Amino acid sequence: MPEATSTSQPCAAIVSAIRMVAAQVPPTPSANASPRMLGAGGRPDTPRCLHWADCTIVDSPFGREQLAPGLPRSALARVADMPLPVRIADYRDAPTERGHLLLYSSMPDRGLACLARLFPAIRARVPTAELHVTGDFTLYGWAAGRADYERLFAAHSGVHYHGRVPRSALVELQKQAKILAFPCTFPEGFCIAAAEAMAAGAVPVTSRAFALTTTVGAAGVLIPGHPAPGRRNVVQRWLYGRRFVQAVVELLSDDEHWRQRSDACRQSAVDRFAPDAWYQRFTRLVIGAVPTMYQVVG
Repeated sequence: MPEATSTSQPCAAIVSAIRMVAAQVPPTPSANASPRMLGAGGRPDTPRCLHWADCTIVDSPFGREQLAPGLPRSALARVADMPLPVRIADYRDAPTERGHLLLYSSMPDRGLACLARLFPAIRARVPTAELHVTGDFTLYGWAAGRADYERLFAAHSGVHYHGRVPRSALVELQKQAKILAFPCTFPEGFCIAAAEAMAAGAVPVTSRAFALTTTVGAAGVLIPGHPAPGRRNVVQRWLYGRRFVQAVVELLSDDEHWRQRSDACRQSAVDRFAPDAWYQRFTRLVIGAVPTMYQVVG
C-alpha cells in the first residue's frame, strides 16, 4: 500500500504556495498587462489573458493543446501543465479486499447513458456486480435532472442511484469500489473523479481520449474507440462496448489482476496528485517564471 507525506487539505498547500510566491514577487505588473481582460458578453478574453499572464497553468497536456490553436508561440511558451491535487490522506485506509462494486461519479451527461447500455452485459457475466451512481446537476446550481437518467436504469437490477452525496459518503463509495466505470464521452480537461478513484484504489475503466490519457495513463484501463451513439459511430460503439465490458469483467473476476492494477493506481496517485508534491511543483513552476518577467531586488 503506497504511503506519502501529505496534508489532509490540499487547499492549505495551494494557499501556502501562493503566499510564498507573493512574498518573493514585487507587485509590479507585467509589461504585457492590460486592464481589459473581458471580451464580448463579459466572458474572459482568453488570448488577451494569456498574453498578459506571466505564467498560465492548465491541468493537463490536453488542456494545453486546446489553447494552442491561434496562439502566438510567445504566449504558448508561458503555458505549463500540471495535474490537480487530491486529498490522498482521505484514502489511506481503503481496504484491499472489495466486493464487485462499480462506481460512476462523474456528471451524468459525460457517459452515464452509455454505461446504462453496457451494465446489463457486465451483470450477465458477473451476477454479483453492483453499480453505484453519484452526482447530478445541482453541482452547477441547476435542477438535479436525475429523472431522465434514472429511467435508463429502471429495468436493471443491481443499480443504486444516489445522486449528489456529501463528500464523506463519496469517499466511502470510492474506497469500496473496485472499478470506476466511466465510458467517457466528454472532453475532460483533467477528471478529478478518475484521480480520486485512483487514490482510493478503484481502477478506472474509461476512454482512451482527452485528458484521461494522462490522468489515468497506464495505471488504469483505457478503452480505444468511441462510446457515443450516432449513425457514423455504429462499429466504433460496438467495439468500444465489447472492450469495455471485457475489461470490467476481467477486473471483477481476477482478484490478482485487479490488485495489481489497484496498487498501480494508488501509487500513481501518490506520485502525481499528493498535495505536498503538488506544492513543490507549483512553487518551482511559478518562481521559475519570475526571473524572465520581473527584476527581483536582493
